[in-house]
Amino acid sequence: MQQDLTTGKVFPVLIRFSIPIILGNLFQLVYNFTDSLMVGRILGAKELAGVGATGSINFLILGAAMGVTSGLTIFVARFYGAKNEEKMKRTIAHAFVIAAIVALLFSGVSLLLLRNILTWMHTPSDIFEFSYQYISVIFVGIIITLYYNLLAGILRSVGDSRTPLYFLIFSSLLNIALDYLFIAGLKVGVRGAAIATVIAQAVSVVLSFVFILRRYRFLLPQKHHFVPDWLLAKEMVLLGLSMGFQNSFVAVGNVLMQSSLNLLGTAYVAANTAADRMLHIFMTPLNTMGNTMTTFASQNLGAGKTGRIRAGLRVCLMIVLGWAAFSFLLSLVCGPQMLGLLIKKGAENYDLVIRNGTFFLRWNLLFFLALGPLFTYRSTLTGLGSKLVPILSAITELIVKVLFVLFIIPVYHYPAIALTEPISWVFVLAILVVFFYRNPLFRTKGDGDSQ
Repeated sequence: MQQDLTTGKVFPVLIRFSIPIILGNLFQLVYNFTDSLMVGRILGAKELAGVGATGSINFLILGAAMGVTSGLTIFVARFYGAKNEEKMKRTIAHAFVIAAIVALLFSGVSLLLLRNILTWMHTPSDIFEFSYQYISVIFVGIIITLYYNLLAGILRSVGDSRTPLYFLIFSSLLNIALDYLFIAGLKVGVRGAAIATVIAQAVSVVLSFVFILRRYRFLLPQKHHFVPDWLLAKEMVLLGLSMGFQNSFVAVGNVLMQSSLNLLGTAYVAANTAADRMLHIFMTPLNTMGNTMTTFASQNLGAGKTGRIRAGLRVCLMIVLGWAAFSFLLSLVCGPQMLGLLIKKGAENYDLVIRNGTFFLRWNLLFFLALGPLFTYRSTLTGLGSKLVPILSAITELIVKVLFVLFIIPVYHYPAIALTEPISWVFVLAILVVFFYRNPLFRTKGDGDSQ
């Protein structure tokens, strides 16, 4: 169901649009969470660590590629808000072509260099092959991942946040069944978890295409829309590259962090993997409100309603700060029990894994008070078409991580690793706030501020 985000009271509009995205992102996390659950409890802690050790390189490659495709759909929302259907179709046509090119490039390069990258990251020898088996399959399926995210992004750009949720629910249940089939039944090992994820996402792609064909034919470009519009393509690629570089800089910092973590040994990698999986579940509402503000800001910019964007920002900040406080309090009450869901009782170094994972989880959740506003401000600026600020914020985060890797982590080890990202969030948030309120669009009161 389409929603026009340029009209109506801001709070209920944002809530109606964001709730399906929150649920959808949670089901997306089911892919990774189910992989971890199956691998950790059926295969063991080393296999779980092998999957976890690929997290940063996964984000480096997929994050950069998906950043580019996410930038493409921002233009769809803007032209939809401006009621320019011809321009919207041309944008979608260009997005299909650009996404295919990006997928082929990233998949080919990543597979070619994969073993070298894992070696450069100091992946422990006892989990090296597990890491390679898992992530190589994921990288083969990059084109599937990109097209799923592109189609879901197009639907959300025109205000339909429910349909991607329905497809995700179905494909997530399929992923669970395939995980059990490949890991427990066919004994394929960690490679089976990756195969299950790729197949489940492929189903989502097919369902999305069929649905758009039947229900949203006005989104389908015709042959003439694929004729290159070099000015439009340039703007799309530049914004896409901005988001791709943003993710890349963040990911490079994560690779450095993972390399430092790998040097501490398998038990610490397993602790971080379990805590990180749980952390991303709590991060979902924060990330979702950021994604919501990207679409909300882009549609309202197209409609010329800048005051309404400011009103939406205030609503999102209220929501993310409330969720951050709740998440931290919950971790204080039952942090170890939550991590115990991912680690088989009696596994090697079980107590060490749970203790360190709980430390990581609690400190990161405390700093969600900075991360939530960070997502909100950065996504709003992205929805407005800002190309420089997202990159600058990501470079800041990278600089903080490099300094920690060079000077702090060698002295304080795992506690420093757990605190690196939270401290970087504070610096990034400060930069985003300054740039946001220096933006000429938000220096004067505009329409929509009271809605």
